[in-house]
Amino acid sequence: MFFKASEVLQDQTAVRLAERKERRTDWVMDQWGNTNARLGQLLDLLERQQLLRPRDVIMHWASKAPPPMTTFRLTSTVDKGGGRPLPRPGAPPLNLKSVLHQPPPVLSGSGVMRWSYEEVHAGTSGFSPSLKVGEGGFGVVYRATLRKRDCAVKRLKQDTLMDWALLKESFQTEVDKLSKFRHPNIVELLGFSEGGGAVFT
Repeated sequence: MFFKASEVLQDQTAVRLAERKERRTDWVMDQWGNTNARLGQLLDLLERQQLLRPRDVIMHWASKAPPPMTTFRLTSTVDKGGGRPLPRPGAPPLNLKSVLHQPPPVLSGSGVMRWSYEEVHAGTSGFSPSLKVGEGGFGVVYRATLRKRDCAVKRLKQDTLMDWALLKESFQTEVDKLSKFRHPNIVELLGFSEGGGAVFT
């Protein structure tokens, strides 16, 4: 197939680039195809270029429409003994432990997951001092691994001079705000936990 690239490409820079390609036609058709062109436009182009053989091939191929979907049937295949059956999987290893995985419940108001205290405690190795990342006015931040995901856990201070009810209220406000906002400079909130006499985010 041979035709003028300027007939297909609108940009003169693309036309000049096409002239330098070894397989110009392939490159031009690929560029043209990326413009979401329709089959009818291709047929018109081939006709304008007097490329009737490629046009006829496409028209012959396009006229063979697939049968309507209602004629397709699902049938089961039967092994006629031509090949060997695949081996069955072996038994699981004896040391494989089964753990029931229960997704954490969601806090109704904010849509934030509620993690079990046990899972947070295990993820921080019992709030190990070696995993302590930092400390602020409201709590201590620990590095944790929860469900194979590295994250940070903020444990609210219990020995703060602030009223516990006020501290919990400010914690709830923080959870509500963090669950609504997404920003590159704000850490994504995975959830919260209450237990062991403490509150965590």
